[in-house]
Amino acid sequence: MISDQTEYVLKRIQLSDLKLLQLIVDQGPVWHGKIKNIFGKESGKLVLLRLRSRGLVSPIRHPNGYYQYDISKLGLEVLERFKERD
Repeated sequence: MISDQTEYVLKRIQLSDLKLLQLIVDQGPVWHGKIKNIFGKESGKLVLLRLRSRGLVSPIRHPNGYYQYDISKLGLEVLERFKERD
């Protein structure tokens, strides 16, 4: 099942989405503020929206009300498959 979803996502993923996935793999879960700083306010929202809607990242809620975003198993699979293609 993950393979079918992976192919579906790979056809529609953008380079900015892959950049965020790689950032999460390199640094661990990231805060929304860091995403805004790297991608810009509007672009960061769109990247995060695309990745959350496809199930590639998942939010982690902290007691202070803020969220961190971590990569899911599907996100790791997509990133690995994209690297294999190149």
